[in-house]
Amino acid sequence: MCYLIDESGYIQVASADKFLDDNTVMNKLLMVAIMVTTVMVMIFFWQRLLYLTLDVFRINQWPNLGWMGAELGWVRTTPGDIIKG
Repeated sequence: MCYLIDESGYIQVASADKFLDDNTVMNKLLMVAIMVTTVMVMIFFWQRLLYLTLDVFRINQWPNLGWMGAELGWVRTTPGDIIKG
């Protein structure tokens, strides 16, 4: 139930279904747009988290750790390597 106060100050009671049925097509399009945007943002952040995790576990396997290892100074070197900083 929704309680609305109109211009004259009276409290009116209306069901939420009335407001949802006013413009059903636009509501559905807005809901789809919000869901698509949410999924895209979630995929982006999970992808970044996956790459971050892989970079952390890559420390013990490869000398070149990618962007995160270079940022944190975790590049493993052997004597004679030239490090560009």
